Amino acid sequence: MSDIFRTVGGLIRQYGTNDPFALSEALGIGVLFCDLPVDVKGFYLSLRGRQMVFINQELEENEARVTCGHELGHAVLHRDYNSVYLRAHTQQFNGRRYELEADLFCACLLMEEPQTGDEAITLEDIARRTGLPERLVRLYFGFRGRAAQGTCEEGAGQK
Repeated sequence: MSDIFRTVGGLIRQYGTNDPFALSEALGIGVLFCDLPVDVKGFYLSLRGRQMVFINQELEENEARVTCGHELGHAVLHRDYNSVYLRAHTQQFNGRRYELEADLFCACLLMEEPQTGDEAITLEDIARRTGLPERLVRLYFGFRGRAAQGTCEEGAGQK
């Protein structure tokens, strides 16, 4: 999973932005706001080589941004995986792993770390500042810590 940190850093450096909508456009990934069931924030689909992110049009701006970051994670990390097909037709699909990787991608993309000299800051403060759900802030700092210790391999820390 430490590769996710490098992948996101490379994208930000290459395209000069951490905006998931701008990155999607730069990468040729279509983003479509549409009418989805209330419990579906968004999903990613790759069909015949065309990558698309679908986002629930009822989401507020920040939630749509976070959803786009998560779905962009699927597009970059799991380009050719169709989770709907895999869930229905295989026993080998590890959806939890793919969701965790997309969450970490989103957190890395949208995280703005505290600057040196900032007063003591909590995870809640960081979540408020970045607009990220607190669970993504915790995920980011958890994996960043394991990466620094060299223990950020797949499955590390999962229960």
